[in-house]
Amino acid sequence: MADDEYYYEDEQYVYDDDGDGNGVGEEETWETAVENKYANAKSCIDSSPSEAIASFLEVVAEDQDHAKWSFKSYKMLARACQRHRRYDEMIDFLDKVLTFQFSERTRMDTEKALHKFLERCSMVPPEVMERVYLLSIRELEKDLRTFEKLWLSVSIKYVELLLQRCQYDAVLERVGPLKEWCGSGENAMQRKSTQLIHLLAVEIQVYTEKQDNTRLRDLYALATHTMEHAIAPPRVGGIIKECGGKMFLRQGLWNEAHEAFGQAFRCFDDAGDARRLTNLKYLVLSSMLSAAKIDPFASNETKSFQNDPEIRSMTELIQACQNNDVKAFDRILRDKRHSQTLLEDPLVYKYLQPLIRRVRLQVLVQLITPYRRIRLSKIAEALSVPESEAEALCVAVILDGIVDARIDQSSGIVLVGTAPDTTDHDTLAMLQQWTEATAKSSELSLVSVMSRN
Repeated sequence: MADDEYYYEDEQYVYDDDGDGNGVGEEETWETAVENKYANAKSCIDSSPSEAIASFLEVVAEDQDHAKWSFKSYKMLARACQRHRRYDEMIDFLDKVLTFQFSERTRMDTEKALHKFLERCSMVPPEVMERVYLLSIRELEKDLRTFEKLWLSVSIKYVELLLQRCQYDAVLERVGPLKEWCGSGENAMQRKSTQLIHLLAVEIQVYTEKQDNTRLRDLYALATHTMEHAIAPPRVGGIIKECGGKMFLRQGLWNEAHEAFGQAFRCFDDAGDARRLTNLKYLVLSSMLSAAKIDPFASNETKSFQNDPEIRSMTELIQACQNNDVKAFDRILRDKRHSQTLLEDPLVYKYLQPLIRRVRLQVLVQLITPYRRIRLSKIAEALSVPESEAEALCVAVILDGIVDARIDQSSGIVLVGTAPDTTDHDTLAMLQQWTEATAKSSELSLVSVMSRN
């Protein structure tokens, strides 16, 4: 449920006291006095919190009807204690707000009071917010028929808090019953699909952190299907698509990752969320990994961020990649100006090695195709790698059938246009050597780049 579904303007209390007091009945006199005291207390919440709290308690004591003025005062007491970090008292007064009953009280009074209170709690410590959510859930559960939507909204906020605190097992323990509730009742998909998407987004984030691709794949498919039948808030849709993109990266499905990150970027852009820049970085990364011919900055939405400081390094990288310029690629990685974007982002850093390898393979094919004979030393120089790694890359393109060639190891020459005998023992030995060399280069290449910074 969107937070703004229950947005209300701050309460304003205005009364008219044009008379001189003559002829006013006893009941009107006490109520006017209570209203005056309430207004005065409200005006000094910031300047004199202790005085304000004392005055609100006096209002409760002097409210002869024990009704609306008491309820209003409990709300302001909770607010005052929250603002001044008196959290134990805040919890006590919130309990009063949720449990206090009087004849004129309506469902909307509870919803309005709780939503306004939660909106003001952005700076409250997480451990205190946990107490707030558990108290609210406990009281709302007592009348689910009336408060089921509010109960689910607060429950989702609570599991999101648990997610932020990395309490993954607690999240899964709570999410399961909530998902079952979303699937129960008549026309559940039509009535509860938006809430289900929120829960799936939370669950998907848990399994993304756990890197459980098996469970994540099923949840992502369910979330994608659910989003086809419901209106997902853009931010929630962005979270789901971003996690899907990370899942596809781990599976080596570069094209699928490229599509997912593109959708995540658009969702976060629609929501005005800062994570759009992060997903634009991932979009460019997956574009390079997939060797896609589509320019990720071709659309107006992405083009406007092309020169953003956080994106600039990715812009230069993809230009080097498209130009098959290995030396420029390495130079960008060594540039300290780009270290935060490229080497300090765990996801980007993780896939830089396969990206570097792809670029070098592209350059290698372009380099050796015109020749009949070419020395490994020349290839190594062109690729800015040791000769052993150049040989391993040559083996890769030969075994993949990209280039028709063989390697004369005794002379250190690649013979282009001469296919190797794949049953030859030397070829099998060469494959083993390539595998070992590739493994070593994967571990050392980025370390050597960072050591040159």
